[in-house]
Amino acid sequence: MLKLFVIEITRDLLQNEYEQLAYSVTDDKRSSIKRYHFYIDAQRSLLGDTLTRYAICKEFNLLNNQLSFKVNKYGKPALLNSDIEYNISHAGQFVVCALNDKGPVGVDVELIKNSCLDLAKRFFTENEYRYLLSQLMENQSEYFCQLWTMKESYIKMIGKGLSIPLNSFNVLDPASVGNVYFRHFLRNKDIIGTVCSWNMEPVYYEYCSYSDLLSWSMMNN
Repeated sequence: MLKLFVIEITRDLLQNEYEQLAYSVTDDKRSSIKRYHFYIDAQRSLLGDTLTRYAICKEFNLLNNQLSFKVNKYGKPALLNSDIEYNISHAGQFVVCALNDKGPVGVDVELIKNSCLDLAKRFFTENEYRYLLSQLMENQSEYFCQLWTMKESYIKMIGKGLSIPLNSFNVLDPASVGNVYFRHFLRNKDIIGTVCSWNMEPVYYEYCSYSDLLSWSMMNN
């Protein structure tokens, strides 16, 4: 089962809502969230962690106090004593958690921005860069973001982070990345998300609201 849980930040969390969700995460996580300079960044981080806990508990019939997490030496988080794999990403008004019980998963969400060719020349392989240049100029920002999220979701899936240079593999060539599968979502003129996994099964989506997380946290704290 490969499933994406998506929440859209439609407004800032009220202070009491923020505090209630904060009780759902660990003391260490609360401390790290407080170090953000901007409320929107703290809010995204808190929503990402809470959404992950909500998703795991709901899909696998677990309680929040049963969940313990670890990170590998590259910083990829994982659930202790479980085959459940997850990954989080957020950009703009969207926060996404990908769950997979059949192997590793990586997800990346990015806002579409202009002036992408310099970054592409620096971080893409020669073949990826040529592919980008072959697109119509008005579409290049979108295709850049598509390729970028593919690359980010791939390195997040394999769990080695930026210890693997982005220009050392070609996401357009199966011989370079192996038999991985990329699926795009949230694709519009402003944002693109990509999820990457080794398994080809369909991706299921669940859109969540603040109310969903708040109701769950009230029952689990």
